[in-house]
Amino acid sequence: MTGAQRYDGPMRSLSPREREIAGLIAHGLTNRQIAEELTLSARTVEGHIYNARTKLDVATRHELARAVWGHRVPRSKRACPDCPFLEAEN
Repeated sequence: MTGAQRYDGPMRSLSPREREIAGLIAHGLTNRQIAEELTLSARTVEGHIYNARTKLDVATRHELARAVWGHRVPRSKRACPDCPFLEAEN
């Protein structure tokens, strides 16, 4: 199964990096914190957020996180395999 096939709904249209960043936004990280976590520039993070917001037709970071994760924040690798900050479930 490819990365895009693992997901349903709005997550399906996002790249793995866009999903990863949406998960970090859902956890309340700033662009600068996301950049540090992923070893990217803040500008690169902004670009991924812009692309994801455009794909999902949402206006804000909050709407992006909500569109991707609904009211639940990813807490496990099963929920968000692309999110590096989550622990794998045993």
